[in-house]
Amino acid sequence: MNRIINTSVDIPCSAKKAFGMFVIPENAESWLCGKAVIEANIGGKYEVYSDQDNTDNTQGCKVLGIDPHRHLIIEWKGNAKYAHLMNIDGSLTQVQILFHPKGKYTQVTVIHTGWGQGQYWNEAYEYYLNAWEGVLEKLRSTMKDQEEVSPIGVTGLGGTFFKAKDPVKLKAWYDENLGFQTDEYGQAFRWVQWDDTQKSGSTQWSVMTEDTKYFAPSEKAFMLNYRVGDLVALLDEMKKAGVEIAGEMEEYDYGKFGWVMDPEGNKIELWEPVDDVFDEYYDQ
Repeated sequence: MNRIINTSVDIPCSAKKAFGMFVIPENAESWLCGKAVIEANIGGKYEVYSDQDNTDNTQGCKVLGIDPHRHLIIEWKGNAKYAHLMNIDGSLTQVQILFHPKGKYTQVTVIHTGWGQGQYWNEAYEYYLNAWEGVLEKLRSTMKDQEEVSPIGVTGLGGTFFKAKDPVKLKAWYDENLGFQTDEYGQAFRWVQWDDTQKSGSTQWSVMTEDTKYFAPSEKAFMLNYRVGDLVALLDEMKKAGVEIAGEMEEYDYGKFGWVMDPEGNKIELWEPVDDVFDEYYDQ
């Protein structure tokens, strides 16, 4: 019987940040081990030392597969008690770690394979089944302590949308004359966030048909989108202040959207983004 350990946890951070907790040595040392020697490339070292006398370690283990922010595959050795089973060259167990974005959270899944048969292997399997659950819970707790509180209000420009008689022809003009690289949605301009250069962001430029109802009830030929933090709280505050709310809030994997009207009759789109999803889309 080919047994597999498969356990998951949802942690409050991006897939990029979660991935970094496993491949950046100082990050791994903050929750996984006392010392880490990690080279984030295929064939690179993945050595973690868990105790002061270094008896529990993965010395000599390597990275077998890596897809940034998506998955990591590494060799794994047992602790001192199970070293006689698990630390034999050529028959090491393998650990695959998967990172799946879920809105503001990332599902981190550990899949541990390569288990042998017999009483001691059974004990080792049960030990690591519990150990990985504990490890992931420690990661969740660590990231929860670091969880950032989203600001209420605008944090940047999320996009500009306007009507055109011939959107296809107009996009082609921008491509030819201004160096745009539009797709069916227009162009997403990507950038690095000022207050955290490890995080990216994007601003969308889109052209729509003249008869679009997306800007309704505004009669204007354009609409601006603003990036915001904590959209639910912001809409609640605006409603209490007497601001006209245009429609119900909508939620997708790439963020939450709400709409309001300003005193001049301009419809404003408010977007609480999940930038991870855009990173994955444009990095494909």
